[in-house]
Amino acid sequence: MIRLTLPPEHALSIFLTNMNQHLALHVRQFNVTTVPKAAHIAKLHELSLQHTPAKTTRSSFNPYQKHNSSPSNQTTTTNATPNPKPLLQNTNKKWLTFDEMQERKQKGLCMFCEEPFTPGHQLKHKRGQILYLEEEHDDLSGDEEDVETPPDTIQEDHDNRVPTISVHALNGSPTYNCMRIMGQHGKRKLHILIDPGSTHNFLNLQIAKVLRCNLKFIKPMSSPAAA
Repeated sequence: MIRLTLPPEHALSIFLTNMNQHLALHVRQFNVTTVPKAAHIAKLHELSLQHTPAKTTRSSFNPYQKHNSSPSNQTTTTNATPNPKPLLQNTNKKWLTFDEMQERKQKGLCMFCEEPFTPGHQLKHKRGQILYLEEEHDDLSGDEEDVETPPDTIQEDHDNRVPTISVHALNGSPTYNCMRIMGQHGKRKLHILIDPGSTHNFLNLQIAKVLRCNLKFIKPMSSPAAA
């Protein structure tokens, strides 16, 4: 009995020839020289293919594809006077699954009816909608009524407040909620701080004299400075 010994290159060629073509091409990329290394790489690649999720192939959507139907099996009856379609139809909307949507795309059908989808077909399914808002009214007891404050009382409340000037207004520096704008009195330009945190509008005496304002002497009062 004679035992033949093949060269490694010859044995590797026979092994790759009898292997799956996809696996053989993958093994040849690693330039293996022995059969055990080739078998090891092929086994690893085969295991990776088993754990790879299968890709779902989606067919291209063709809106002009004709719908194959058998009109011979359908019997239709027409009336002499067709019934007008109602303005509002109470039809229960059917939700399609993913597989049903894919099947309709392959057949070129509309997603809302059994007709083929063509350009402008979506206009048939447009519906008018009326939106309205309801205002919620708080329930008030009969004893409680809206009491309006007279304007004179409001004016008195403003007059009775203690004049308070802001520290930022004294320094002339605006805060994050204050705005500095340019104003003009006659031919004089002024820097005006809007909403500096003071309760009243304060004007420096020297500036009032420069602007030639009409000054009126009143009883001196103390004005606290707020931070």
